[in-house]
Amino acid sequence: MTDLSSTSTVVTTTTTTQLQNMQRWEHLIHRATSILQSNNNSNNNRNIDISTLLHNNKIAIKCLLTALNIFPDKIQPIILLCSYFKSIGDNEKALTLGMYAMQSEDVSFPLTFLYDMGSTCCHVRGKKELGLFLHDCILHATSKEKENNDATFKKIDFLAKYNIHLYLPCIESICPSFQLTKLIFNSNTIDSGFKLCNPSVVLSDKNKNKLLINMRSVNYLYDQETCKVKYSDCVQTNNYIVQGFDCANINNNNKEYILDDNSNNNFDELKPYNCLNSITWNHSVSIKGLEDIRLFWCRKRLWGLCATFMLKQTLTQCLILFNEEQNSIEKVFLVEGYGNNGREKNWSPIQRLDKQQFMNKEREEENEEMEFVYKVDPLVILRVNYEDITNALDISNKDMMSVQVKPIRNAIDNPYGLVDGYNVLSFTGYRGNTNTMQLKDKTFLTLVHGVGYGENNNMMKYYHRFIRYNKDINQIVGISKPFYFTKNAIEFAVGLALIEDNISNDNNDNGNTEPSEEKIIITFGVFDCEAFISSISLSEVLNSMNWTPCV
Repeated sequence: MTDLSSTSTVVTTTTTTQLQNMQRWEHLIHRATSILQSNNNSNNNRNIDISTLLHNNKIAIKCLLTALNIFPDKIQPIILLCSYFKSIGDNEKALTLGMYAMQSEDVSFPLTFLYDMGSTCCHVRGKKELGLFLHDCILHATSKEKENNDATFKKIDFLAKYNIHLYLPCIESICPSFQLTKLIFNSNTIDSGFKLCNPSVVLSDKNKNKLLINMRSVNYLYDQETCKVKYSDCVQTNNYIVQGFDCANINNNNKEYILDDNSNNNFDELKPYNCLNSITWNHSVSIKGLEDIRLFWCRKRLWGLCATFMLKQTLTQCLILFNEEQNSIEKVFLVEGYGNNGREKNWSPIQRLDKQQFMNKEREEENEEMEFVYKVDPLVILRVNYEDITNALDISNKDMMSVQVKPIRNAIDNPYGLVDGYNVLSFTGYRGNTNTMQLKDKTFLTLVHGVGYGENNNMMKYYHRFIRYNKDINQIVGISKPFYFTKNAIEFAVGLALIEDNISNDNNDNGNTEPSEEKIIITFGVFDCEAFISSISLSEVLNSMNWTPCV
């Protein structure tokens, strides 16, 4: 027969020992914390006895090491030790202990600890990528503090945005195939005082290896120290269409490409395009023009999605239908039905694979839908009521008309699920940039941006990352590291297209056919005064999308 009294005695003794250990552990932590805080306060006192300070520090360290010995899996002693070593400038020791803590099963460490360790990385040689990872973890945190708008979290989140630019890599270090060419005009083409910026791009309808590019020009300048806009009378945007740009012109050896140089045989045509005079634009606003047009194909027609103040005196989205033959705008549609919060911009047109291959005459386009990614997190997909467009095209009225959109993917929270099925990342800090483009495996690729801060709160620094959606565009299945293109500053990417290199498949000397390689074309502007076009190997981009900023 089992002696229950002896079993009960063992349980009671074990419980008592655990309670005593916990009480001792808490006492040691409290004592060490008090000593370190007292010493920190004493650092400002010039009359403090240094030997006393060092003696007290030794006592605090001994308390923390004893506490760690009692419960090796609890990381609070390590966090306090990290803080101590960082305070005395021993960053390598602080970071070594911090890495040990982050490998512990105790996941109770606060976001302040992540930030402390991340900011320590800039003082330790070879730890730049670790600093990027830790700052990125904070920016994607979905903690209770974030949900409750905790003031401490807000401060840490701001500091992470403020400092992440110190750790950002250039895209070339992530994708070595990156090729870059600056796009410029002759001075007699562009209006005096205007600068090219923020181009967008789609494949040509005539040749797979050539592009249509929308070139935006503006009459203002950014003060690169304060990011404040300088202009004389009003902010003005003009746009130009470039037809037949050859992808072969994109290479690092071709530093600049003059778009309107008649000696360039690869250049077909350039014309400024104007809105129809019959459209009732509001010219009383101080910000005029169609901003950051994103080109896309739908139902065998060239469209653009852009933002403007000239329809409702607030920043609204509008659709423009191009007449490609005349380089003019045929119709303008005010987009209504969702959002309308007074600042609608950066919607991302969804380009399915068959839409990109415009020259494929066999595909059916009668039921082709026009869809946009409105927001990344919560993930919202909008669809245009195409009957509005059809009805507008059937009538001769050339005035501005409206088109309704409705959500088909409405507010999917936390779209990035990790393998374990319960841990998710937040993408609330990201804004849409380029088109969302379907790949051959039916997944979708896009480029988004976040906003960081530089030496002062006015100095914005954009950072970018690739995002990959699943086939249904209801979950993020891959992300890249954040990066910058050419300058750790205001860079704005608008265009994204997919091409095949060596697409002509000319025979080589052995009579074999050269395999084609898929490349991504990205167009972007810098400080709203420079325009660039670039290409990257698609395989490199996809291979880079295994970044998971989660501790």
